[in-house]
This record gives sequence, C-alpha cells and structure tokens, in this order.
Amino acid sequence: MEEFSVPIIILSMVVLLSIVGVVKNFGSTLGEEIGWRGFFIYELRKICSFGGVSIISGLIWSIWYWPIILLTYKGSGHVIFHISSFTVMVLGMSVILDYYNFKSNSLWPLALFHSVHNIFIQKIFTTLTSTNESTTFWIDEYGMMLPIITTIFAMYFWRKLRLKICN
Repeated sequence: MEEFSVPIIILSMVVLLSIVGVVKNFGSTLGEEIGWRGFFIYELRKICSFGGVSIISGLIWSIWYWPIILLTYKGSGHVIFHISSFTVMVLGMSVILDYYNFKSNSLWPLALFHSVHNIFIQKIFTTLTSTNESTTFWIDEYGMMLPIITTIFAMYFWRKLRLKICN
C-alpha cells in the first residue's frame, strides 16, 4: 500500500475544510449575522453614526464571547491579553462587516465572510501552526496578528466611507 505524503494530506484537508467546512458552518454564521447585522445594527443606526454603530455593536459582539475566552484561558495568566486582542479584532471586523452590510444591503456576503473566517482561523491556520508559549500571543482569534490585520482593513474601510460621505 502506497502512503500519501504529508503535504498532499494537508492540502486535501485544507481544500475539504474550505468547501465542506465553510458550507457546514454557513448556517450558524448566517444566524448570527441575522441577529447582529440584520437587526441590531439597523436599530443602532437610528440613533448613531456609522462609527457609533460599528463600535457599539463590535463591543457588544465581543463581550458576548468573553465567557468562552475566560473558560478557554482560565488560569493561563494571559486572559486579559487574549480578551483585549479578541475585542480589537472584533471591533475591526465590525467596521468591515457593517460597511459591506450597508453597501450591499445583504447578509449573504457577511455570513460567508464570517464562515470563512471561522474555518480558516479556527480549523486551518491555528491547527497548522505549532503551539508554544510564543505562538499563543500571535495566532488564533486571541493573538495579536488578527487584530493588527483587521485594524488596518477597518481603517481602510472607515476612510473609504468618510471619503464617500465627504465627496
């Protein structure tokens, strides 16, 4: 019997998770997006600017997940760091998703973005990264890398919206 090489196995799993995992996860992310961006942000929009909507909904969305982080990192000594990183990431994602929600007036791209994010971060990238004391500060939804990246993209979309409003 011929054995498969490790790169082929990894590539196969990434492709399968990219298709099957995203489709399977899509229902739960769509349900979440119906609540957050299909209802909640439109109610907030009645009393807040785009910035207020994104920040308030992002903070509440983040706080919603804090108990999971507290349970996951209980006793690690880095729980405040992980909660802070996650909160900054969610705030950035909130700006990006709210921008696309108001621009497209559709939840489908948001649910797809959310599902792809969940699968790639939770099932692919974190799994493929060797875990040690240093990587816990960089990888996953609770490390520094995603907040840095989402903040850069959030600033781009925030600026794009400001330019559109001012012109």
